[in-house]
Parts: sequence; structure tokens; C-alpha cells
Amino acid sequence: MNEPSSAAQGFTSSSALGSGNGPARGGAVSGTRGRTNGLVNGIGRTNGLVNGVGRTNGLVNGIGRTNGLGNGVRPPDGRSARTRFRSVTRRDIRAAYAIFGTSVAIMLILSFLLATPAPPRPAYIFAVDGNFAEWQQVPINVDPPNSGPGEGDLLAYAVHAEASQLFVYAPGALAINESPLTNVVSGATPVLQLKFRALATDIRVDRVSLDLVGAGSVQPLPLPLWITAGQEVTQTVILDPGSAPAGQFITLQVGAVTAVSTINGTVVPTTISGLEARVYVQALPTGKTIDGVFNDWTNTTLDPIDPVPASLDIRASAMSVPGSGYFYVETRGPILEGSILPERRLIASWR
Repeated sequence: MNEPSSAAQGFTSSSALGSGNGPARGGAVSGTRGRTNGLVNGIGRTNGLVNGVGRTNGLVNGIGRTNGLGNGVRPPDGRSARTRFRSVTRRDIRAAYAIFGTSVAIMLILSFLLATPAPPRPAYIFAVDGNFAEWQQVPINVDPPNSGPGEGDLLAYAVHAEASQLFVYAPGALAINESPLTNVVSGATPVLQLKFRALATDIRVDRVSLDLVGAGSVQPLPLPLWITAGQEVTQTVILDPGSAPAGQFITLQVGAVTAVSTINGTVVPTTISGLEARVYVQALPTGKTIDGVFNDWTNTTLDPIDPVPASLDIRASAMSVPGSGYFYVETRGPILEGSILPERRLIASWR
């Protein structure tokens, strides 16, 4: 018995839907068992899709996933989808450092360009202290000398406003301070100390006259004196009573001074302050005497220091009524004394 041919069980390449004269379409027969790359009854599909429900490469009902891509969406270039997260590499760290450094640099540049600069500190601090170095930064108004006394001739001036204060400057001045050294003389004795201070300019002192009341003679000072601005020179006046009798009262003080600026030769004003010399020849008197020496007042009542100017602060007091009434008052500074400029005075706080 002959074996059935294989063509009887499968599909052939002939068409089962068309007529025998139609073109070939991959072959389809009316059999119901096998399928070959073609259509079966117009419904079947090849490549794994059957009745619209089959699966191919993971696609299910049109919404399956293929290669990890959801909802059937695939990159246009056909590459596999990548995960959102990955490991940090050295390249990523370098990029982060670069971004941070650039941000800091930009902030520093902007702060430098946009910040308000602090006002510069003044080269000098203005103060009434006898030091005129700060006035070198201020324009000086010059005034020609006139025929009046040198003490009252204003040669130059300047004005400077700072905060709530107004500073006025008149350059070129000589300040002399007198200090008595003793109350008794016997022979040639130093009796008076003179301190010459040049203010604002270098000064040459050409003449110093001394007013002597009583007896004796005064040794001349070594003149001229050259004094640098802001510096001080000290001289001592020596008194010789000569043949004056014991108990002779003598006073000595500076009377007049001639001083000029070494810069332009103009006369500078002179201010004299301090106490004159008051001396007795050989011995002091024993009784109460109004002479400004005060050696006869030994038993006094002390008073504490008060926050008032020294010329008004009473430090001691006493009284004596042996036949006539005598009263003694001692102040911390010369009583009712004035002061020369410049001077810085500290104001005490009152409570």
C-alpha cells in the first residue's frame, strides 16, 4: 500500500480562495490543521499573532512590554531603554567641583563690584593737643604781617570741620612756662625755670627780657635759642642778690620776648604762663606776711579733690587771728588761672 504524500496533510503554495487560474499568494488550502506563512480562512496571522490575541516578543494585547519598555513605547532609534539611576564617576565629581568653584568666584566678583566701599581712615586725627601735624592736610590761609605787636598779628589761619566739632588753626606761636625753684637766695642761685615750646613752626628766640623787682642782678640767657616745632627747650634763670641785706624781698619774671619763625622770618606771638619767682635774701620772715610765698602757713585743713578745674578746687584752708585776721586758701592749681590754647580739657561726668 502506498504511503500518503506529504502534500495531502499540509498547505501547498497554491491558492485555496481564488480560482485555479489565479496568481499564487504563498499558498493556502481549505484544510484545517496546518498553516504556512499565509492566511487561514482570512483570520489567522503568522509570526505568533493568532486571532489578534497572540504574543510576539513580549507584546500582549498591544500593551505588553518589550525589552523593559512599558506601554509599548520604544526609543525612536531602536536602542534599549536606560535606567534613571547610575553610579557616580570621577567625571561627575570633577564637574560638581567645577560648578561649585565657578559659583563662588561669581559671588566674590559680584560682591566686590556691587559692595559699598568703607570710607578711608583719615591720615590724621584732629585734636586740641598741641600737635599740629594734622594741619598739614588742610589748606592754610596766609595773612601778611602788619605794623601791630607781634603777639596780636595773625599771620595765617585754617579751619577744619569734623563731625560736630570745628577746629581753627593759627600757626606759629611760642609758649613759655615759668616755674619758681626756691624762696631763699644767698649768692648766685637758680630761682626760675623757663620752658620754651615752639608751636606749629620752628622758632628762633632772639631776646628775653626779665623784670626784676628788688635788688641784685640776673645772669643773661644763652641766646638765640633754636626750637624745633613741637619740641621744648628748658633754661634756668640765675639771680645774684649782690649786697642786698638779709630779708630783702625780690621778685623775678619774664617781661618780653622776641621770637621769629625760621621758615619766613616773621614774628610769632608769645604766651607766658606760670608763677614768678618770689625770694628772700638769706632768710624767710617769721611772722604772717602777705607775699605769695606761704611758708608761714603750716597748720592747714585738707580738703579732698573735687571734679572741678584745678584753679577752682580748694585743697587746703586755714585762718590766724593773733591781732589781725589772716586767711589762707590753697587751690589745686593757680587760683582763678586762665589757660592758653591749645588745651584739651576733660569734662567730668556729673551724677
